[in-house]
Amino acid sequence: MKDENKGAQGEELGIIEQILNGTADKLTLLDESENEVEFEWIATVPYKNGEETRIYCILKPTTQVEGVADDEAIVFKIYEQWLDGFEDIEVESDLDVAEAVFAEYEKLCESEE
Repeated sequence: MKDENKGAQGEELGIIEQILNGTADKLTLLDESENEVEFEWIATVPYKNGEETRIYCILKPTTQVEGVADDEAIVFKIYEQWLDGFEDIEVESDLDVAEAVFAEYEKLCESEE
């Protein structure tokens, strides 16, 4: 059986690769205070805002996060800069964009039914 969180050479996939591949069931991220926060991966959603299409992921905290209800999820923006090998995700701070990403996710769910 192939481990979905390993690459072709058997190396561990990074968090971004797992998110993009849809194999990131559970993730542990660090908050701004370097505390570990566990999340459940909900979806990876491409969203076009003007001329630019960005990739977002929707993650649901499985540990308590201040200001986030138990039935809420968070939209994260994915950054990839391959030249420097830099990968990162951060909470989408623009509420309008976050709501639009959720709306796009709902459309994707409806089209799969």
